[in-house]
Amino acid sequence: NAMADQEDYIGFDFSSSEDETANDRYNEGEDEYNSEAYLSNDEGSALPNAQRPRVNDLYPWVKNHDHSAEQEISDWLTMEIMDFIAYISPLAAEIKSRNDAVRRLRDAITGLWPDCEVQVFGSYATDLYLPGSDIDMVITSASGMQFDNRQCLFQLSSFLRNQRLGVQVEPIAKAKVPIIKFVEPISNIHIDVSFERTNGLTAATQIRKWLDTTPGLRELVLVVKQFLSSRKLNNVHVGGLGGYSTICLVYAYLRLHPRLSTQHIDPLQNLGCLLIEFFELYGNNFGYDNLIVAVDDMQGPRYLNRRYHPDLAAGRNPFSLVIQDPSDPSNNISRGSFNLRDLKKSFTGAYELLCSRCYELKGASYKERLGQSILGNVIKYRGTQRDFNDDRHIVVNEAIDNQAPEKKSIVTGKKFSRKMTQQEEIYFSDMTISSDEGKYASD
Repeated sequence: NAMADQEDYIGFDFSSSEDETANDRYNEGEDEYNSEAYLSNDEGSALPNAQRPRVNDLYPWVKNHDHSAEQEISDWLTMEIMDFIAYISPLAAEIKSRNDAVRRLRDAITGLWPDCEVQVFGSYATDLYLPGSDIDMVITSASGMQFDNRQCLFQLSSFLRNQRLGVQVEPIAKAKVPIIKFVEPISNIHIDVSFERTNGLTAATQIRKWLDTTPGLRELVLVVKQFLSSRKLNNVHVGGLGGYSTICLVYAYLRLHPRLSTQHIDPLQNLGCLLIEFFELYGNNFGYDNLIVAVDDMQGPRYLNRRYHPDLAAGRNPFSLVIQDPSDPSNNISRGSFNLRDLKKSFTGAYELLCSRCYELKGASYKERLGQSILGNVIKYRGTQRDFNDDRHIVVNEAIDNQAPEKKSIVTGKKFSRKMTQQEEIYFSDMTISSDEGKYASD
């Protein structure tokens, strides 16, 4: 393989030894609760050392889904992407488990504080979550100030413990955005609760609109998110690319793609080419020194000259990623993604790996092609065996169904409609607008 000896490529950041200890880290509570860090919470089940992994063990989405007879390699990759999405999409039982967990917590918390509203944001509220992802929840009041204090943080932490609503309950009071982390014991789902930060709800509403109007967005976002998590480049806290920034990059790319904007091709029929070109754009061609990615509903996605927007890149390395906040043009949502060099290397490597693999398989015999994977060159799955069922049409995701720009409180019937406070510039989730930078740091 042409890329095998390239030192600059950011490869998969796991080894057999890491696989063997992943479950131990999770059980000991050492997990960072990163909603995209792994495809599942029990991925650590390693194969015995003496057993050589089969192709279907490494790339389980190709099992009984062989497309090696396709004449066009790009069609093969497109079909494999669709298989991967079907493989990781939620089963009915998983959606129900999440709905039930949210309902139990909402009922309990509104019982404690009858005048609060408990809502879900982040990847679960947009159906852009991977198996095992956590759930982000926010508690709000009509005033926007009632629950934004440490007393409420510790009161709720004690309540969750005493009522056995959470285990491994960890209040983080000294962060810029105080949160509570815990595991819901019945579903075993990791939960993050914040207070009085509504911009996460605004972002989720915006993303759902994009998903409704942009075919292929969900598919490419999930592939890119898993690509980044395989290399531990998805954690903003260490300079990686967060979920919201990833979504904005993919959305801008799709909306500005010349063959898509002119309706020359169907995105869902060309996911393979679109994925390769995404990696080519942000790995080889994008001028990070000179350009800004701007996304807004009025003018649509655009690439702007950094020279005319100095405030967005103030104090930044000239070689940095700048994504203008769709809700606040003065805010750079990717300011925490300081590890751009590794991000760019990973995109470059993925582009070259996929191209190399496509050329290799195009010249291979049918026997040599059988059971092989193209996508597996840049993505791995270490989780338990799953079914190829996307059951989102069977069980409604209540985090989406119950969310509206203005909705009444389940308990009081009051309308929660207010302006965001200046303190809400940062919120905690896998889709942080202002960045996760310093989220564990003391004020």
